[in-house]
Amino acid sequence: MRTNPNGLTLDQALSKAAKGALAPSPFTVADVAAALGVSRAALSRKLNAKSAMTAGEFMTFVSVVGTPAKELMRRAEAELGGESS
Repeated sequence: MRTNPNGLTLDQALSKAAKGALAPSPFTVADVAAALGVSRAALSRKLNAKSAMTAGEFMTFVSVVGTPAKELMRRAEAELGGESS
């Protein structure tokens, strides 16, 4: 996967955005992992950009956490140096 000038891939930027969306939510990593059908450790790897979420996992994640996919994509683009508004 291609990186931006900051050395981030889209997967890494999305992981950072997802982690930021989970923090203020009422859900724990264990809660979201259960909803995704993965272990807590597997979700932790995804949130720390050690592995990528599948499209299905991403859509379930945004549904559980309550942050629209469009918003997480916007945050990821901003992190990559793209559109920031």
